[in-house]
Amino acid sequence: MYPILNSNYNATLVIYYNNECEHYQSPQYDIYLNHTGILGVTLAGIVDLQSEDVIRQKELRIQGDGILNGDLEVFVDTLSVDLKGISTMYFSGTANTANLKIAGIGMICARSLKTKSGKSVSDGIAIISD
Repeated sequence: MYPILNSNYNATLVIYYNNECEHYQSPQYDIYLNHTGILGVTLAGIVDLQSEDVIRQKELRIQGDGILNGDLEVFVDTLSVDLKGISTMYFSGTANTANLKIAGIGMICARSLKTKSGKSVSDGIAIISD
């Protein structure tokens, strides 16, 4: 059992868990990125995503499926969020355009996110507060 880090897959950092044993405990990874070129984040499983600083990008896409929690502060032109499963995500900062979508159980809280335009879609027992 060991983590696999691969940064040569379509310029994407891929982190996954290689399970070679039948009995194992779910691993926990704390990953700190200081990078100005992150365009998107794809999440799967049980994930807690936090920003310690403002994420300054032209565009930021976040996709996720699983048990997802997070609190992000952004300064972007376009923010696209598509979450499935059980999710609770908080967004603050500024996005000229914000497209927020959640399906399943949970919420996207964007009350502290300043936007000029956008679209919000929720399905299931989910809400988007903006």
